[in-house]
Amino acid sequence: MSMQLLFMHQFESLVDDSSNVAGPYEFLGTLLIALQFVFTFMILIGKWKIVRLVSPFLAAIFGGSAFVVYYLNQTSVGNTLDIKVLIFTGAGLVYGLAIGFWRIHKELEFQRLRKSAKEAAARTHGSKT
Repeated sequence: MSMQLLFMHQFESLVDDSSNVAGPYEFLGTLLIALQFVFTFMILIGKWKIVRLVSPFLAAIFGGSAFVVYYLNQTSVGNTLDIKVLIFTGAGLVYGLAIGFWRIHKELEFQRLRKSAKEAAARTHGSKT
């Protein structure tokens, strides 16, 4: 089974209605959802700090793009929209942004604490001399 058919099968399994007609952007939508998954897992297993900081925003971008592509794909051929797919792709946008801003906030807080610890250590070391 080719990769395109595998992704399309997984994407179509979210939609229960068998009367849906494949739209012109079917492969693009499945590719965007696959990229959303990849960047979601990179949040969890990213080795470098920059990867863990950037991945939530990339997951949000690809989740939002998949949301728009799914909407355009289904409405262009007259299919009804399935709420499960809309929630799934829209959630990628929401959690990607939420996790991304939280990670940046925590990183800035950590850097402020590290800077204040260095200053306190310098003051303590300077007063003993």
